[in-house]
Formats: sequence, C-alpha cells, structure tokens
Amino acid sequence: MKEYIATFYTHHGAMVTEKTLKKEKIECKIMPPPREISSSCTSCVFYKSESDMKDFIDSDFESIYEVKENKKFILIFENN
Repeated sequence: MKEYIATFYTHHGAMVTEKTLKKEKIECKIMPPPREISSSCTSCVFYKSESDMKDFIDSDFESIYEVKENKKFILIFENN
C-alpha cells in the first residue's frame, strides 16, 4: 500500500476529496500539509491506496505527492 498527499487550492476541495475517498473505502484524513510541501490552502488529504486515485481527487487539487521512506515527498501530479 502506498501513501499519498493531495494538496488543494481551497479547503472545500479537500473536504470533497475526503468524502469521495471514504465512499470508495480508501483510508484518508484531512490534515495540515507538511512544511516541505507548499500549499495554497491550509488543508491537504493524506491517503493510502494501491494507486494515486487521481480520478477521485476533486478538480480543485493543487498537487499530488507520493510519500516515500523517511518522509520524502515525490511530486507526481500538478494541476496547472
């Protein structure tokens, strides 16, 4: 199981994503983004899944990171 963090432009996007992921039975939670990750919003969604679940992330997302060992974050998607 991989770990991911999705950052958002608004808190509403994080809330919608959390609700959608929970509906899909994906373990997730809203939390403040780690300092190493810049975010326009003060919320991000941490989740665990076999895939990045990009199709289930609200369109308001800013970035999706994969969490690696030693809390390193690898940017995998940016919403420009």
